[in-house]
Amino acid sequence: MFTERSITSRARHLKAVKGASSEPTTGETTTGEIIVVGLGDRMVISEQAEVWTVRGVLSDGQVLRDPVGEISFIMIPGQFQPATAVVGYIAPHAPNKLGISEDALWPQLRAMISQLGYDLDGFYVSLAINGKPFYRRELIENGKGR
Repeated sequence: MFTERSITSRARHLKAVKGASSEPTTGETTTGEIIVVGLGDRMVISEQAEVWTVRGVLSDGQVLRDPVGEISFIMIPGQFQPATAVVGYIAPHAPNKLGISEDALWPQLRAMISQLGYDLDGFYVSLAINGKPFYRRELIENGKGR
């Protein structure tokens, strides 16, 4: 199961997270390229699992009202220490489209994982981005990624 160290150290690193604004900046339907993604609304499943909606920001700076995806963060026990599984999807609804590459999207996803404190013991990311699989793995050994 989870060690006291893993739960305590993760809790110590959690920061308050404010979701994206749920109000659009204009009353009309938005169309454009999403260039930034961020955390939206949070649903806590247990101490080891939570689900977040993903909000998109258009190239003109407008935050979309409707989510463009959903990501789950699940702490899983390991033989030596717990790790995190990050699973979900990012798929904007028409008429919007994702206007950034996977290489540009990865730092934004990595920042979400760090902001929530799930990067302490390593993590595995498995997302569908516009229906295409996206996988990344990062192991943490002695506080350093490799």
